[in-house]
Amino acid sequence: MFFAVTVAGCALEEPQDEMEVGSAVIADQPQSGTASQPSSDGTPAPSTAQLPQPIIDDGLSLADYLSTVSLASSAAPDVVGAFRFLCPPSHISYDDPIVHPGQPGANEHLHIFFGNTGTDANSSFQSLRTSGDSTCRNMLNRSAYWQPAMVGKNTAGQDVVIVEDYTNFYYKRRPASDPAAEGIPVALPRGLKFVFGGMEHPARFKCLTSDGNHNVTDWLPTLQQALSLCAAEQKIDMIQTTPECWDGKNLDSADHRSHLTFLLRDKNSGKEFCPTTHPYLLPRLTFQRIFTIRSDDVTTTWRLSSDMPGDEPGSMAHADYIMAWNDDVHDRWMGACINKLLNCSDGNLGDGAKLVANDLYRNAMASPGRRAPVPKRGEVISLLLR
Repeated sequence: MFFAVTVAGCALEEPQDEMEVGSAVIADQPQSGTASQPSSDGTPAPSTAQLPQPIIDDGLSLADYLSTVSLASSAAPDVVGAFRFLCPPSHISYDDPIVHPGQPGANEHLHIFFGNTGTDANSSFQSLRTSGDSTCRNMLNRSAYWQPAMVGKNTAGQDVVIVEDYTNFYYKRRPASDPAAEGIPVALPRGLKFVFGGMEHPARFKCLTSDGNHNVTDWLPTLQQALSLCAAEQKIDMIQTTPECWDGKNLDSADHRSHLTFLLRDKNSGKEFCPTTHPYLLPRLTFQRIFTIRSDDVTTTWRLSSDMPGDEPGSMAHADYIMAWNDDVHDRWMGACINKLLNCSDGNLGDGAKLVANDLYRNAMASPGRRAPVPKRGEVISLLLR
């Protein structure tokens, strides 16, 4: 398998996703200090002052990137609308444009990137919106998603990156019209950045059959528990979800987390709600990573690159995100899939259109179970199959 190395200066069916919740985007956002107006999709805009990123024209023609498809079905009796899509990985490096912006190769652990193929230490909302291809079906989603790489040894004793087949991303949220919404429903603001996860909000793991369509185990708390019950050619499913309550003011914060928080639960009623410090209800974004086990894997050595010596393997799971969707497409899946309570999968926008799969997506989805060398600091290893 060929991997391109540079030095820094399907359509498969999605697996059943039992742990999902939340989804959305903001259309017309108020400028700081101006009166709040509803967004174009009917989602209320926050009334507090914000610092929104401007609408940036990416120069793309929607007709070139969308195809006609049947309307999505209702998500009822579920109470949240859903928008899902798969993304194979793009590249691996030690870059992190949120934690170490402008410092190539400076991150402590190795990352694997999805979505925008040009994501690096210098990436910003502006650069993501206007450059790079995408492994998330096509360039209408140039958002950047990244996570600690899975690493381990093969039977030859070599250190390798365990490249996941894909990550299943999904956004879910109650419709804006739902009076039971846990906060003030809003969409994801342009340029929102965050890091989430860690031991306080850990990932969960399970084993799937080789086709990925059936469970071998239930959800388990540790990676090694799932691996011990999984055989060669079967798959490991790793899942983690984001916080959904936003302060309405900040697109980032000093720790890259404090502008968001998770729902609270009332001890008496059991009802979940956003706290007054973070009253706005965003879509919850879920990262669901699918790995194929190979016969030459030594699975007892599998761990995340972020795990420290002595940590339970997989316990330092986390993920990073910079929102950079095409605004028009954003509004469409938000207005249909989320606010009309639809069950949208495989890039279906819910309104009779679907994201066309590009060659990067199709080629990678047809090549599961890949392994890559562990790069040196400063190297970028491309995982793109052209």
